[in-house]
Amino acid sequence: MASVSYAVLIVDRNEEVFTALDTVSHKRFTLHRVAGAQEALEWMRTATAHVVLVDHLLPEMSGIEFCSTLRQEHPEMLRILMVEAEGTEPAVDAVGLGHLFRYVVKPCDPVELENILFEACLFADPTEREATASASGGGEEETYRARSVEPVPLPDFSLFREIFSAAVERDAHEIHLEPHREGMRLRYRIGTRLYEARTIDPAQGTPLAFRIKSLAGLQHQEGKFAYQTFSLALDNGVRKIELTVIPSIWGDSLLIKLHPKRLEPIALGQLGFTQAEEETLQRILEHRSGLAVVTGPARSGKTSTLYALLNDFDLSRYKAVTIGHHVPYELSLGTQLDLSKLKIEIAEALGFILPQSPDLLLIESIHGKEILRRIFPFALGGRFVLAGLPFAGAFTALDYLREMSTSATMLSDTLKLIVAQRLVRRLCPACKEPVPFPPVLANRLRLSERALPQQIFEPRGCSECEGGYRGLILLSEIVEISENIRSMLTMNRPTQDIQMYLRGHGFRGIPEIATEFFMAGETGLEDLYFFI
Repeated sequence: MASVSYAVLIVDRNEEVFTALDTVSHKRFTLHRVAGAQEALEWMRTATAHVVLVDHLLPEMSGIEFCSTLRQEHPEMLRILMVEAEGTEPAVDAVGLGHLFRYVVKPCDPVELENILFEACLFADPTEREATASASGGGEEETYRARSVEPVPLPDFSLFREIFSAAVERDAHEIHLEPHREGMRLRYRIGTRLYEARTIDPAQGTPLAFRIKSLAGLQHQEGKFAYQTFSLALDNGVRKIELTVIPSIWGDSLLIKLHPKRLEPIALGQLGFTQAEEETLQRILEHRSGLAVVTGPARSGKTSTLYALLNDFDLSRYKAVTIGHHVPYELSLGTQLDLSKLKIEIAEALGFILPQSPDLLLIESIHGKEILRRIFPFALGGRFVLAGLPFAGAFTALDYLREMSTSATMLSDTLKLIVAQRLVRRLCPACKEPVPFPPVLANRLRLSERALPQQIFEPRGCSECEGGYRGLILLSEIVEISENIRSMLTMNRPTQDIQMYLRGHGFRGIPEIATEFFMAGETGLEDLYFFI
C-alpha cells in the first residue's frame, strides 16, 4: 500500500499563513492554498485533504458557512477556523454543533499552528486508511476514516456570559468549576480567598464545561489532564486565560485563571509600603547593580512590586528586559518576553538575553540552580537584577539563596535586598462589627493581660463590599544587606544569627505586622490565622 502524507488545504485570500507554515512545517504536510470557498470546492473535485484551515472572512460567504457546507459534502475532512479575538463566540457555537474540529485566534503563531494542524491530522488517524480498488482504473486509491465529530448540547449562552461577566465585575482572578453528585460547584477567587457563588444543574454543567474547553481547543480531551492558554473577549476587553482541566469521578473539574489586561506598572508609592520602607527601597535602587529579590506565595502581589521597582528607573537611559510566563504590565520602554508563547523556560531564555548585556533585568522567578548560576556573575558585572521567589518569608528566601549559591562571597557581594510580602483582606469600614475579644487568643498572640483589647472586629457584609471585606493590605518585611549582614554572610554565620541581629535592631516580621493590623480592627481573625 502506498503511503500518504498529511494534506492541508488553506482557504484564505492572503498568503501570510501559507508562507509562514511553509517555513516551519518540516515537510510534515503537503500544503495547498486557494483564495475562496468556490475555488476550494472546485479543488476538492479532484483532490482531498486531511485538514482544511479556513479564514473566517471569505469573498463568497463566512468561514463558518463554508465549514458547514464542507461538513455536508466532505465530512471526512477536519475543519479548523481562523478567527479574530472578538469573533470567538460564533466559533464556539460552531465547534459545539460539529461544524468545526476547533478554531484558532489570529494572529497565529506559525509553530503553534503547525502543532495544532499536526494534532488534527493525527485525530483523522491515517493509520486506519483502507485501500479500496478503483472501479474505473483498477488501481489502488488511498482513503481514510476520520473519527466523527459529534455535536454536543450547548448551554444557554447567557449562562456562560453571566459567569465570566460576574468574574470581571467582582474583580475575580480565578473561576473554579467543580463537578460533584448534585451538580457543578461555581466559586470565584477574589484576592486571596475563594467565594461560593452557586451550584449549576448537571444538565447545564457538562455542556458549559465543553463550551469553555472548546475555547481552548480542548473539546476532544475528555477524561484527561489538560492545560491551555487562549484569549477571550470579555466585557472590559480581550484577556489572556489559563485553563487547567482535571478529570474527576463526576466529570472534568476546571480552573480558569483570568490574567488582567496589560496595564502600566503601579507607582511604588501606591503599593502600600510605609514611608520608611519606601525610603529603603529607593536607597537600594540607587546602587544600579546587584540582585534585589521579592518573595511571596501566589497572589501576594510580588509581581506588582517587581514592576514598580523596575519602572522607578529612567528606562530611557537603560536597556531593560523582563522575562516571565505572561506580561501583566506593559512598559513604555524595554524588551518584554512572554515565555508562554516562546515555549522555552527561563534558564534557556537567559542564554540568549545575557549576551545582549541589558542594564536592568526583571525575572519572574529565579527558582532553580541553573538560573542562579547565570544570574550571580551577571549581577556582579554592574547590572541590576530584580527577581521573584515563591517563599513566604525573607529568611526562608535567604536560606534558599545560600543553599543554591556556590560561593558565600559571591552571594554577599551580589545580594542587596530581600522583600517578603503577603496580602490580607481589609475589613469593610462601613459594616465591620465589634465583638468581645476572645481570651483564648491571648496566648496565641503572646499578649500580656495589660495589652489585651476590649474588642475586635468581624466581617458582616453589605452592598459596598465583598463578604465584609473591601480592598487589601500589604504586609512586608524588608532585609537590607548592610555591611554587617554582608560580613555575616561571608563568614557563613547561620541565618538564625542574622535574624536575631536584625530583630535586635528593630526588625519586625510579617506575623507581628499582621497582628498589629488585626488589633487595630483593619483585618479579621480569619486572615490572621494564617500567620499565628
